[in-house]
Amino acid sequence: MSTRMVIRPDSTPLKCEICGQTALHVARLVTEGGGEIGQTVVCTSCRHRRRVDNER
Repeated sequence: MSTRMVIRPDSTPLKCEICGQTALHVARLVTEGGGEIGQTVVCTSCRHRRRVDNER
């Protein structure tokens, strides 16, 4: 079973302590069936940078 993160479009981002960008959001963890199983904090800037760095 896969899980995905969902960030509300009207979410107000906060400043990330790691990268300094205003890109930190609270995201819901959602199963394939649409059930919420929890929440997490995700920085969309750091996450993007990790993907780019891992491709090098």
